[in-house]
Amino acid sequence: MHVSMHPFRPTLPPVQFGAIRAEKRPGIGSRISFVEKDDLGGKGIADDDVVIVSATRTPIGRNGGAFANVDATSLAFITAQKTLEQSGLSADKVDKSIWGNITPSNLGAPYLARTVAKLLGMGDGSTSYIVQRRCASGFSAIEAAAKDIAIGEAEAVITGGVENMSRSPVSNFTLAQTLNGLAGKVRKNQITAEQGLEEWKTYLDVQGVELPKDFVTTLNGGLVDPFVRMVMFHTADRLAQEKNMSRQDLDSLAAASHARALQAQAAGRFDAEIVPVTQSELDTLNNRLKQQATLPNGINEVRQDEGPRQTTAEALAGLRPLDGKNPQAVHTAGSASQISDGAASLLLVNGAFAKANNLTPLAKIRAVANSGVRPDIMGYGPVPAIKEVLDMDGKTAQQMDIIEINEAFAAVPKAAIDELGLDPAKVNPNGSGISLGHPLSMTGARIVTHLVHQLQQLNKQFGLGAACIGGGEGAAIIVENLNYQKQPAAQQPQAD
Repeated sequence: MHVSMHPFRPTLPPVQFGAIRAEKRPGIGSRISFVEKDDLGGKGIADDDVVIVSATRTPIGRNGGAFANVDATSLAFITAQKTLEQSGLSADKVDKSIWGNITPSNLGAPYLARTVAKLLGMGDGSTSYIVQRRCASGFSAIEAAAKDIAIGEAEAVITGGVENMSRSPVSNFTLAQTLNGLAGKVRKNQITAEQGLEEWKTYLDVQGVELPKDFVTTLNGGLVDPFVRMVMFHTADRLAQEKNMSRQDLDSLAAASHARALQAQAAGRFDAEIVPVTQSELDTLNNRLKQQATLPNGINEVRQDEGPRQTTAEALAGLRPLDGKNPQAVHTAGSASQISDGAASLLLVNGAFAKANNLTPLAKIRAVANSGVRPDIMGYGPVPAIKEVLDMDGKTAQQMDIIEINEAFAAVPKAAIDELGLDPAKVNPNGSGISLGHPLSMTGARIVTHLVHQLQQLNKQFGLGAACIGGGEGAAIIVENLNYQKQPAAQQPQAD
């Protein structure tokens, strides 16, 4: 007799589960559908649908701001705990913990997904992993969770993305070899211990003010494409140049992003998705993890994004281009995304599991797509990705009620709007990376979280999210509001 080792469910025979259909697109990328072919929307919940039960996020902190001394694991757990709490599902029924994360913010960073799982109370038999796909890591974590559910490998997954860019470490990738080399010379009596110490001090230049030139921050180093040897803003400027975008157009888009984000804050449009971060919660985590995560002195709670600010296109026009050596450079600090900190999380389950556990899904994941483009115009990535995800789902851009395209640089959404004929009013209606911030791995999860909540609030049906990816790629996703209520057509006046 086979005895199940799973703590909360009996072992079941392997089954083929899910409506997943995937296509490799040679020369373009790939695309996946998670719904049946005849599901064009409005069909409710099928047993093999991948549905989002709940979704939350932390506020987004500015570089060196509210979360400068809070590690990514703590931010991830705070949002994941709230997401699980809002769903009503017990943690011991969650199979996997899948997170996007790029920049390590503490020594425990490699354990982030597993640590979050155990803090939540997920069983010892649960599993976890981290996804790293640059700026689409949050999207790819959600995609990975959806795939695991669609093929029957999991029924419930907590997933999301988190980044603390303020805590990006300073690294030297030859430091250990240099130290080991000096130690080896001392052991072989080739130099004395005192001589080894002097050489070490000379290498580190401990008497100087600056670290040696071969010390770099992993954040800044990661913003350089190693293949084309271009900084990300160089690729954005090249995209703008090839697509004939003016500095004025991009400054106007950036100013509008801030205005929209401020309006959204004032109207409370983010309130349903944001989980406040409190010092009391951090103190509890500090005791459990033996760490010292703190908010700034005198601040006991953070509940609002720090990035949005009052500005105008005229004010932004006065900023210097990021690439001061290029007379055709059009991007500035004002039209580029902010370096930021934050986390977002979602609980994904299959339709059958939702029904069996009396869960109330908010949305279903319909389709995802990933595309490749030239690395030197990486910001163009969302264009083919959006084309592919719309085609895979049998939709048009006009059917999308809300469109979120991460503002890594102003040229990114501008390219998609121009080439795909998108309605600018539907694209980033509440701001994006320029105003809210772009905490790398959080962004994809933040976008999906925001889409889910905005579709609910506005009673809209379809949401589209997309992002460019350093290295020359794009990612896109379509979600459907499961609580959408079609409004009756307005009665036409009778002709005389």
